[in-house]
Amino acid sequence: MVLPAEQYLRVYPNGYFSELAQLELDAGLAALGEKPIQIAPAQGNPFTQGTVRADVDFRVGDSYSYRQLDRDTKEERRRFTNTVVRITDTEVIFDRKLVLDRLGNLVGHPDGRRFTPRQDQPLEYAIGKKWKTRFSVVNRHGARFNTEIEFRITRRENVTVPAGAFGCFVIEGAGYSANEHGVWFAIASTRWMAPDRVRSPVISENYLKVSARIGGPHFGKGGKGWEVGDVLDNERAELVEYKQTR
Repeated sequence: MVLPAEQYLRVYPNGYFSELAQLELDAGLAALGEKPIQIAPAQGNPFTQGTVRADVDFRVGDSYSYRQLDRDTKEERRRFTNTVVRITDTEVIFDRKLVLDRLGNLVGHPDGRRFTPRQDQPLEYAIGKKWKTRFSVVNRHGARFNTEIEFRITRRENVTVPAGAFGCFVIEGAGYSANEHGVWFAIASTRWMAPDRVRSPVISENYLKVSARIGGPHFGKGGKGWEVGDVLDNERAELVEYKQTR
């Protein structure tokens, strides 16, 4: 029997949703009593040297606390905690209306944004791995933003945050988002992940800048018109403490 996820991977081994398909295939194999398919190490293949598989076994009660900083001033803006309250076959649901898929990709944001399927988080971590994702975002006002981001795991790095010291894979992403009013946004993100220790980012940095505007003005938060060059997001979140069941 060929599972749908296996068919997808045969046709699109490097497709936009290949990591999600691999996770679905693993779940299907587990239901049949089979072990997940593992990539066999090969001499000289950078994608199998130092490969670490993501821990996606979220449990109800897992919690992750962060402090959010302004990247320029280093000023702490706020602290927040995300706690898993429910898990379905496809989603991990936190308090504060945060929703992820089972791989850890964002589905719903506390501010009301909803996302079509996206692939920011890899199932296998290895230096040099790269992939693209395309998705749409709809905010709580109904405005749609079409987005494309290319990611690459650039290096391993030891970091220390309030939650402790971690050996991390660093994922760097760059791309764009455009809304229906002709406003284009440049996106850059960096995430420090310790996939063998914690299921949520150790550090995440996000940058969002208005890069172009075509046609009439569109007004953002507080009624201020978005102008080319406006920086709308430039923040860093650091893990303060976490609790998760193994």
